[in-house]
Amino acid sequence: MSILKVSLQDKSYKIIIGNDSYLALKKELDKKNNYFIIADHNAFINHGKAFLKIMNKAPADMMFISGEKDKSLDKVEKILKRMADVNLTRSDVVVSFGGGVCGDIAGFCSSIYMRGINYYQVPTTLLAQVDSSVGGKTAVNLAEGKNLVGSFFQPSGVYINKLILDTLKNREIVCGKAEMIKTACIKDEVFIQELLEGKELVSEKYIKQCIDIKRIVVQNDQFDFGERMLLNFGHTIGHAIEAKKGYGKISHGEAIAIGMALITKMSEKYGFSEKGTYNQLIKLLKMHELPYEYTGNVLELFKYISNDKKNVNQLLHLILLKKMGKAYIHKIKLIRFYDMLGTI
Repeated sequence: MSILKVSLQDKSYKIIIGNDSYLALKKELDKKNNYFIIADHNAFINHGKAFLKIMNKAPADMMFISGEKDKSLDKVEKILKRMADVNLTRSDVVVSFGGGVCGDIAGFCSSIYMRGINYYQVPTTLLAQVDSSVGGKTAVNLAEGKNLVGSFFQPSGVYINKLILDTLKNREIVCGKAEMIKTACIKDEVFIQELLEGKELVSEKYIKQCIDIKRIVVQNDQFDFGERMLLNFGHTIGHAIEAKKGYGKISHGEAIAIGMALITKMSEKYGFSEKGTYNQLIKLLKMHELPYEYTGNVLELFKYISNDKKNVNQLLHLILLKKMGKAYIHKIKLIRFYDMLGTI
């Protein structure tokens, strides 16, 4: 079992990785009076019975999430009412048992219920294990854009078990691979080289490596004002694609893969990335069955991009690759980005 620590001034916590990680969570829950589960419906059907057996303690209640369509303020209100109905207090905890959507909702509800109640992340998808369960970003969607309502609220612990990935469909694994490739692209040239050589991506070694990269970035920039923005490589366009197509119609990982490809194609064309960067990225995406082309009119994405959180005073903070394994922040006027977008 491996333990990584996210060291923050206001709230530090441990990420426990291994087949016995749920036993570590049980020890924490044993200290609490009550816990409330917010679970992905499919994950709980497959693993809930075994999980509750390990906890050896029934939750106060449970609410279920059924994909991106539930990432809404309406669903948040229903969850908060249920938490109040069972008299959950600030001495109790919330447990998120599911993927990134579930973790986002559980974290957001925890951040605003009684002005803050502790919560634990139990990520059951590859994407959530390597990315969204760590760092404390919580949010729900609006029709105008993805993750526009949310807060920074760190979990009290993250418990990762790779064995749970064995029941996932291939598309869900591929979705997580997109975030792993993103992580390698922005911060680790050696990682990139190993992947280009054909090393197996979904391994405990690389899962831990992705988590460790994100842990360090979050410690350096908890509230997304600088270095942490690098983690959004591919997300400016990717989130726009999700909003345009309709949440849940395309997976987050698929949208981010296309977003990474389009932004790198553009940045290389205009000399912001080294020649060959785009081809290397496409090679990786193809190797891992990820899409890289957008079939619609890219300019139709602009209205969603203009609502992006990285748009500050009509300046867009683009995350670009200098080369594979090294990313940087490039500020560009929104209208200039529109012109460049139309040429790819």
